[in-house]
Amino acid sequence: TSAMFSGLCLWLNYEMAPQAEALKRVAMDDIRKAKGAPASDEVKGHLFKDRISNRTWFVRKLKLSSPVMEGVQIIEQDAEGNPTRKCYAAKATHDLVKQQWILQRGLIVDLNAQGEVVKMDNFEEQGQRIMENWPETPWRIASSRLDPNQLTVPELQEYLDKNADFSSRRLAPFQTALNDRLALPLTCLIVSIFAGPLSIVYSRRGIMQGIATAIFLYFLLLVTRNLLLALGRGARVSPEAA
Repeated sequence: TSAMFSGLCLWLNYEMAPQAEALKRVAMDDIRKAKGAPASDEVKGHLFKDRISNRTWFVRKLKLSSPVMEGVQIIEQDAEGNPTRKCYAAKATHDLVKQQWILQRGLIVDLNAQGEVVKMDNFEEQGQRIMENWPETPWRIASSRLDPNQLTVPELQEYLDKNADFSSRRLAPFQTALNDRLALPLTCLIVSIFAGPLSIVYSRRGIMQGIATAIFLYFLLLVTRNLLLALGRGARVSPEAA
């Protein structure tokens, strides 16, 4: 029976539980919108550094579920960290089909090694510029604001694969959440191992002693679990150990 419930817990924790958490967030957003408050998926003043392309993005406003960003500033750097190009756009849109970025109403400035302007492309009044071969996606740029508790196991694996260049401290909450999704079902087995002997009543021991011991062990289990998860998310211990 315990193995069956462990399997059920693993199945629920794989996708359904995180999706339920995300649905709860959507419901809370609807309540906030009714009260005039900003939605939780709206991010303002977001800074993102892509170590693969050596581009730093500053976005004035974006939504985690939208391909459109407002008030974008992009700085390209060489291997030594010197700026080589700066892009400014009132709006940036990612075309998922063509794998390109469309910058609208902005300015592109090319710089030399001394930081001097060598070329300027001004399209602030009208027009747009298409940027090819940029590997960044809105999901990757906004991924640092994602909540690991609302991501399914495949989404956590995708996040870790696409953001492998992030520091271990930034990846720790997501690695800990992924390991926790696989380790949590074992709680059913652990509880059953302790609950079986404690449910046996001997003539010399009253039933209250077993109940008190069970309550204490369950409390200890909750405290230990939350403590270790906090240590793992804070990169105090390895996610696997946590």
